This record gives sequence, structure tokens and C-alpha cells, in this order.
Amino acid sequence: MVKIKLSNKTAYSIIAVVALVLLAFGISALTPGVAPNPGHVLDNIAPPSGCAANEYLRWNGIQWDCVGNSNVQTRVTGNCLGRVITAINQDGSVSCEDDDVGSGGTSYTLNPTVYSSNKINPSINLGIHKFCFLTESRNTDNNAQWGCEIIEASGSWTLNSYGTEQTCVARCVD
Repeated sequence: MVKIKLSNKTAYSIIAVVALVLLAFGISALTPGVAPNPGHVLDNIAPPSGCAANEYLRWNGIQWDCVGNSNVQTRVTGNCLGRVITAINQDGSVSCEDDDVGSGGTSYTLNPTVYSSNKINPSINLGIHKFCFLTESRNTDNNAQWGCEIIEASGSWTLNSYGTEQTCVARCVD
């Protein structure tokens, strides 16, 4: 270990010189309108000042801009109760049209029949439908393996149940 002995006068002199050097760097870096090298003038990186009332700051990818209400959609003010929104206009109003489902669109109807399979009837032919889905799968024998499945082949659906105390329920859509 190296020991350096300095008098108080020498130590304070070194501290004063370091403080002066740091102060000189600080002053040169903060000279208004002059960019330090390397560095930027503060005006180049700060948002613009002086945006008027009802203007907003927006970053355009290169710099900050002040934009007015006509350039910013603050909220949608219109609605289409019972109809379909086709466009949201720049001023927040909306364009609407009637919902055309059922008049040229595809329409589906829930078949009223509820199909159920269990240990007595483990496989039920559901017939031809657009699609079928499970609405319930229940097992009262907690120790048994069980399951429900719906199989489709060429538009015809089958509901299968597996296990000892199971119930599988399905509905179909035409």
C-alpha cells in the first residue's frame, strides 16, 4: 500500500482545481444556442413551446409538431344503435347502415332438439347439421375414466359417451 502525505493546503488546492475544471465544462456545455461537441442544442431535443389553445403536441417521427383539433380525433361522437358502423369520420361522426344478416348474408338457426347420450345409449346419431357442440358433460362416478365426443363425417354428426356413469348433452345448428 502506498501512502501519500499531503498538507491541507495542497489537498484544498487540488479540490479547487478539479472544481474549476468541472465548472468550465459545465459552462461550455450549457452555452445557449451553441451545441457542445458531441451534443445537441436544447431546442433541438425539447418539444416546441407556444402551442395555441386547443392544440396538442404530436411526434411526427422526426420532430415535435403542434396540431389542432382538426388533425386529432379526440373521440367518437356518433352511434348506430341497432345498425352497423361502416365508417368513423374525422370529426367523430359515424356512417351507419342496416345489418344485412339474413338478407343476403349467411343465417344459422339453433335446432330445438337436445341430444343426450349415456351408459344406456352411448352413441347417438345427431343427423345432418351445419355444426354441433357439447352443452353438458357430467360424470357421477368419480373413480372412473369417462369422456364425451362429437364426431362429424360428411355433414352427419354423432355424439359418443364413454364411462360408467356419464351423461353427454349436445345441441346442433342448421
